[in-house]
Amino acid sequence: MRYRVPTPATVLAWVLVAGMSLALWGCGPSPISTTSAPSGASGTNVSTTAVGSTFPSTSPTQPITSRWPPGVETVVLSAETGLYVGDAQGVRWAQRNKAADQPSTTVTVRGPQIVSGLDGMALSSNKEFLAYVEDGKEIVVRFIADGSIIRRATVPTEGHTTLRSVSPDGVLAALVTVDPDLQAENLGDKVPWTVTVVDLSSGTSTVEDTLAVLVRERIERGESCGLVCLSWLPEYKLLVGVSGDPYETYLYDPIADRLALVPELEYIWSSTPGGLVLGAGAAEPGEAVVWNGRDGSLEPVILDSEWPHAGQGSLNADGTALVLMVAKSAEWAEYGWQVFRQTGSEWRPAGPVAEVDWMHQPPSLLSGDGSRAWTVVYQSTADNETVLLSHDFTSGAWEEWFGSEDMQADWGPFYFAGIALTD
Repeated sequence: MRYRVPTPATVLAWVLVAGMSLALWGCGPSPISTTSAPSGASGTNVSTTAVGSTFPSTSPTQPITSRWPPGVETVVLSAETGLYVGDAQGVRWAQRNKAADQPSTTVTVRGPQIVSGLDGMALSSNKEFLAYVEDGKEIVVRFIADGSIIRRATVPTEGHTTLRSVSPDGVLAALVTVDPDLQAENLGDKVPWTVTVVDLSSGTSTVEDTLAVLVRERIERGESCGLVCLSWLPEYKLLVGVSGDPYETYLYDPIADRLALVPELEYIWSSTPGGLVLGAGAAEPGEAVVWNGRDGSLEPVILDSEWPHAGQGSLNADGTALVLMVAKSAEWAEYGWQVFRQTGSEWRPAGPVAEVDWMHQPPSLLSGDGSRAWTVVYQSTADNETVLLSHDFTSGAWEEWFGSEDMQADWGPFYFAGIALTD
């Protein structure tokens, strides 16, 4: 393997950040009804507009790569030339980027430039829907399977707004806004920002006052308020993770406008479409717990006595297994990946630790049977490539996929916007 090994000083930062959707959120009125679910929330009677691939139908299918990873059904790849959804046979459908006039005013935020307007992209937690922004003002939701468009909604914006999350049925979107006129030296995680919930079935938008109050109060106390997680759970609840000392996790109901602290959780690593959440426990350093977003129950992850420190990890889709980065000591000098399964009310090791010493990347995906885990490594190889890394717990093999020597599509640099597994 050709991965760079980080120094011990970088370990904690990587564990906290890797795989999380870093975001901002917060404030305003409330068009969403507080007594009923959003229009079309049941997922029935959804009008669908079929959209053909941007590739001619007469063209033969060209595989994206010469080696397709076993257990992966679909990948969503984002490149400068466009958005590509593909499988082992080739590109299912694509949305090519259009040339657009760039706004004349920009402001630098932590290095990259941002502009006024709307941008961003999000996948539903069940990997069925892809939402993205078109022409800087319209949110488009498509079935990942065939590219058909199920919803469109034009969203007026002020400041810089980013699409961060879409619900598992493609009905609700969560947007985050920050004022682009703020001076760069004042930016950081103590800057006010807002979250807007958009009902894509009706086009109504709600700026969430309750979250705005939380952000404002933390700023007034001089505390951090950066958002490290904003994702949809069942029944239209939002999981909200806020940076600070300690990190805090909240469950927000935008329909009832209720915000509740989840005291057992600090930061969040993974969640399932069914509402299970894997994260760092608030009681002890290095502790991992599984919290149920439907009933509020908490289940500890019992770590191996020789590997008592947990880093980031992931649940499989149906919540029957999970994988963690674990270490022998708080210094993380020896570490690896390990699978856990539920025994009674506890999660316990389901096999030995797959030790590594050539990279420090936590697992971010786990197969349904718990036999294989994946992670995306961004520009960390000797060739500065972004690759998909897998580990087979049955054979012990580590493999990398989508390397330049395997790619048969010339899209230039790209990143993995989403990965859907076969099981």
